[in-house]
Amino acid sequence: MLGNVNTSSALSAFEKMEEKVLAMESQAEALSQLTTDDLEGKFALLESSSADDDLANLKKELAGKSLVCSHIFFLD
Repeated sequence: MLGNVNTSSALSAFEKMEEKVLAMESQAEALSQLTTDDLEGKFALLESSSADDDLANLKKELAGKSLVCSHIFFLD
């Protein structure tokens, strides 16, 4: 009865399954390394600045430039 069992096909199927598992583990590890660091950095950047602060700073910068330009214009 044991003579009828094909051990090579069973071993081949097991090796195929093992390769699939190893490939899936590698993909999961690579994905976790890529997303964890990147997402944490992006959230930290978003939390550190606000759109209102950025807009206020731009307005101050533009106001300073327009004052300098108008002052130079009237000197000539």
